Amino acid sequence: MSATTNQNPGCLTRVLRFIGIDLQARQAVPKVKPTQQNQQSASAGAPTQENQQASPAVELLQQNQQAATNVETFPYKTNFSLLVKSELPFYHVLSSVVGERVTICPKVRLGDVFFVVDFKENLPQYFNIASKHVDFLLCEPRTMKPIVGIELDDIGHNRQDRKERDEFIKKVFKAAGLPLINIHVQPKYDPHLLAKRLAPYVGDAPEQSNSSGMPS
Repeated sequence: MSATTNQNPGCLTRVLRFIGIDLQARQAVPKVKPTQQNQQSASAGAPTQENQQASPAVELLQQNQQAATNVETFPYKTNFSLLVKSELPFYHVLSSVVGERVTICPKVRLGDVFFVVDFKENLPQYFNIASKHVDFLLCEPRTMKPIVGIELDDIGHNRQDRKERDEFIKKVFKAAGLPLINIHVQPKYDPHLLAKRLAPYVGDAPEQSNSSGMPS
C-alpha cells in the first residue's frame, strides 16, 4: 500500500479530494498567525460585517434628523392675534382699568398656575389641568405672583361639556385659594363696573373717560 502511494502521489490526492480535502489548496493557503498589532486594530473598532450592515440604518437616521431640522417643511404659521374677537375688546377695557398696577397674562395654562402636591401619587390630577387654561390672569408686576383669574363666558359655555369644565376649573381655583371671576361676553364693557369688580383684588382704578370698549 505504501509503495503504491509513493509511486503515484496523484492517487492519494484523488482519494483526499473524494473525502472532501483538497491537499494542494490547503498547502497553497499559508496559515497566518494574528499579530498583536492586528489584534489591537480589531479591538480598536475595525469595521465588522455587523457594523457594515447597520450603516444604512444609521444613514437613514441621519437623513431623518436632517429633514427634521429643515424649517422650510414645518407646517406652522403665526396666528393673527393671541386673542379671539370676543376676547380682544375685553382686553382693551381691562388694560385701561388696571393700568400698570398689575400685569395681564392672557391664555395661561393651568399647569403653569398651579402645582400638584405629591406629584407621583396625584399624577392624574395634574393631567386634568395640563391642557386647560384660564382666559386672563392678573399678576403682581414685580414678582408675577397670580392675583386673580378671569374667565370670559360666551354662548359656548352653555354646553354641558363646557359647564363641567367650568365647574372643574372653579374647584381648582378654590382649592388653591386663588380668586376667579366669571364675566359674560358683551358687545361693550363698562370700565367702571369692571373696576368695581376688580377692586377687591387690585385696588381702586384710575379715572376713566369713556365706556366705548377701548382705552381712553
